[in-house]
Amino acid sequence: MIKKSMWLFVLVLVLAPGPAPAGAPAKTAPALEAMKSLAGFWKGQNNAGVPSRTKFELIAGGTAIVETTDFEAHPGESMVTVYHTDGDDVILTHYCIAGNQPRMKLAGWEPESQSLRFTFLDGANIPNRDVGHMDSAIFKLTDQDHFTTTWSWYQDGKEKWMEELTYARVRD
Repeated sequence: MIKKSMWLFVLVLVLAPGPAPAGAPAKTAPALEAMKSLAGFWKGQNNAGVPSRTKFELIAGGTAIVETTDFEAHPGESMVTVYHTDGDDVILTHYCIAGNQPRMKLAGWEPESQSLRFTFLDGANIPNRDVGHMDSAIFKLTDQDHFTTTWSWYQDGKEKWMEELTYARVRD
């Protein structure tokens, strides 16, 4: 015969919440949803007036966003950034023309201003923090047809420069 305490233990095991199922919304889901609104084609330029083209595409059943950017400053070259959740975090991996792949974590989400701030987490081909790499990114989603993004470069213990890019949606 099973003791009362054993029944209680079995009941707790059956009724206790387990890990969230795959695809369950994370606490940062609203921030990723805001990024999803960028799906489509964009034209822009950086603060030096250099033109660029960017495409945001939802992949993997809408669980990740791929951004592909072509800069006239780097003819024939593209850079790709992938955004996705990792548990309660939103992570980006930037495949940079510098030959490394910094990962950044969402460090700030302001729904009222539609601003997202990502900061350096780690990266591939970055043997130590002082090796030059993109280090932070700020997105300001102005409206459905405009956004700005600012990226910082970190090297030798300090931020070297910031590049701001302003984009407008390309409509068919």
